[in-house]
Amino acid sequence: MVQTPSTEPPGSYYALPSAGPLPPPPAPRIRRKGLMIAGWTVFGAFYLATVGATAITTVDVSGGPDAGYCFESSCYSEPETDPRVYRLYIPVVGPFMAIPAGWKHGIRSLIALPGVLQLSALTMAIVGTVQYVRDGRLPQRVGADGFRLGKRLRLGVAPTRFLDGGTLVLGARF
Repeated sequence: MVQTPSTEPPGSYYALPSAGPLPPPPAPRIRRKGLMIAGWTVFGAFYLATVGATAITTVDVSGGPDAGYCFESSCYSEPETDPRVYRLYIPVVGPFMAIPAGWKHGIRSLIALPGVLQLSALTMAIVGTVQYVRDGRLPQRVGADGFRLGKRLRLGVAPTRFLDGGTLVLGARF
């Protein structure tokens, strides 16, 4: 038996992989929820503390026969209480709206402090909620026409015409 020499260089042949068992399914993803829970809890605590402090400082404690009732045009508990203080009951923006009620710079900064704390806690809660929602989604797979950005919007990459580079393609169907 005579062997004919091969024109292919040695090692140019490869064996196809055998069809073995399928790989196990991926483990379920763990959803991050700590930042979301902490953010909403801290926001609620700061808001309730602001509302409680405002209610305590503006309540009429005289105990007279007219306590808690409004017979005149003003329904505020004390004549010295600035009506702008009641804006503290509004979450997040209320403390910033109530800043002019302070008569000194130190008092104004104390009025703004709950707003800053509520805003930072709300930011933390929103970021945590976005992380939690994104962790629940399935990972995106790249199709032949790129990543799916929307219902009819795709983002992908493609080679240039002469294969000397690449292009970023944003495609929409309508």
